[in-house]
Amino acid sequence: MAISSTCVRASLTLFLLINQKAHAVSIQINTKDHPEHGLRLVAPTDKTFQGKLSAIRRANKAPLSEALIPYSVLLENEGNKAIVAYRLKWEMIKPDGTVSVRQAGGTNPGALMEEGPLPPDHPSLAGGFAVKPQV
Repeated sequence: MAISSTCVRASLTLFLLINQKAHAVSIQINTKDHPEHGLRLVAPTDKTFQGKLSAIRRANKAPLSEALIPYSVLLENEGNKAIVAYRLKWEMIKPDGTVSVRQAGGTNPGALMEEGPLPPDHPSLAGGFAVKPQV
């Protein structure tokens, strides 16, 4: 079974680079996904996370990428159609109770502007920010 997942780290990388006073803290990740549409977020606490991450991870492991794994999620497409746009919203609650919001995502606008159904191997459905279905 092919795993079509996208590891989202961009917004957290930006947040950690901007926040010079970042320090180690214990975290809890709560996800809100849309399983009724075949969209699933897999958190690092999920027992399948490491195996799925290993399947998509590059051989070159950058130290910053490795440090962000506890703050990352995998976006899985369990539906039967490709995802051509998505937006993830991170709400980080600081120890003082204030909330910091970051967003990450991407689009493949070509897929949205085409007329009629596209073949599964069309570049707008298979590359860029697209997430192929697992079926």
